[in-house]
Amino acid sequence: MMSAWATLFTLRHPRARAAVPAWLLAVGLGATTGVLRVEAGKHFWTDVLFGSVAGTAIGVLVPLLHRNDRGRRFSAGMSPTPRGALVSLTGRF
Repeated sequence: MMSAWATLFTLRHPRARAAVPAWLLAVGLGATTGVLRVEAGKHFWTDVLFGSVAGTAIGVLVPLLHRNDRGRRFSAGMSPTPRGALVSLTGRF
């Protein structure tokens, strides 16, 4: 969640001096949460490492895929259906 927030902040304010502190805050809170979960015996280090890599990748890629740029060739979406969620990836060729 924090990587998505930091990505959105960076995309909306590309020249802001607060972009680096925003990323430091996002990474710091995520790392602190992971360390506390391991120290509390709730997760293994491997779980935390894999989850942080996957979460960061999703948090960065989803906002980037949903950007409204002119000339964008690909888009991603998700819609609820009666049998579950429908995930789509569309593109122009």
